[in-house]
Amino acid sequence: EAGAPDVRAAWISSGETPGTVEVGILAAKDLVDRVADLIEPQLRSVERHLNVHFVVNRYTDADRDLVEQAEGLMTVVYGWLPVDWGAAAHSPSSTHHDVDSRARRLGMRLADHLAEDPSIIHRAIEWIDERERNASGIPAGDLAEWRSILSTLSVRQVQALLVEQSERADRLRQSLPFVDVLTPRERALVFREEM
Repeated sequence: EAGAPDVRAAWISSGETPGTVEVGILAAKDLVDRVADLIEPQLRSVERHLNVHFVVNRYTDADRDLVEQAEGLMTVVYGWLPVDWGAAAHSPSSTHHDVDSRARRLGMRLADHLAEDPSIIHRAIEWIDERERNASGIPAGDLAEWRSILSTLSVRQVQALLVEQSERADRLRQSLPFVDVLTPRERALVFREEM
């Protein structure tokens, strides 16, 4: 889909053996190995400090069934919860409209969260700067448009855009720069409310 990031989700879960943490990456098939190769060296340096072993599992669209059948608690660190993504993709009633509706509900939760903590806007701009430096999977045009929005609009205007019902808002909600800047606790609250 145009405008969608190539890395769809990343998560961690308990490994099969004690002291092991599994890292799941769901990405486009031409990108998943490159992403994993970039992440693994960073995880190796963290392993020594945490006294754990990271196992990186790579998933593509063809692995949806494996993602759906995954057992145990997954903590999403980027994107959508993979099990929900897989189930939605297999659902006969899942349409582009359903995806837009879910993104709009998430936008509503984020708009509420912005009212409580406007500093999220500054954190999102920093996140965009970092993604542009690291050539993230989000198209540069979307990042530039979000930077412009976040730099020029008021908090109230950003909140309105997040819940707006328009083609532009639907498109922008597919590359929200907010979810990744939330703390794990903030993210859990937003996603629990969104479900």
